Amino acid sequence: MGTAATQTSAFMTWFQEWGPVIFYAAQVIFCLVLSAASVWAAWTFKKLVDLKRVELGAVAAPVALPEVSVEEFVD
Repeated sequence: MGTAATQTSAFMTWFQEWGPVIFYAAQVIFCLVLSAASVWAAWTFKKLVDLKRVELGAVAAPVALPEVSVEEFVD
């Protein structure tokens, strides 16, 4: 018994040869774009938080704490 030979189209031959390369390159590009977008988002968020802190006056001189004597608590 013989097996029937199947012919594949030129596109399928090309796709089987170059498909994995294209998908790998697309995955690397996706990861780079995702990384750049997350760094940009974190930088923008930090900038907005710093701006809000300045508006609220939270970036002021540190408050001096009152001096506490240790002798008060020692017997």
